[in-house]
Amino acid sequence: MAASVRNQFETLLGDQLITFLGQYSATAAGNAASFALSEENRKLLRSTRRKVRGHAAQHPWPSPNPNPGPSPNREPYPPRT
Repeated sequence: MAASVRNQFETLLGDQLITFLGQYSATAAGNAASFALSEENRKLLRSTRRKVRGHAAQHPWPSPNPNPGPSPNREPYPPRT
């Protein structure tokens, strides 16, 4: 029964929903681009980039492999000869 209700819903509203989401996404992308490219927001975005760079410089990302030695679950590698 749930499958038939879902199929009916998709048949009736699927195209409308896809169209709505496509238009909404396009509008949101256009608004974001307008905000980012606006002369009024240039100083705000510049200061934000500087703050992010300063924060990143003070808080570097941890190493993805802090201990690159052999795995603790197996024997160490034999010495090379």
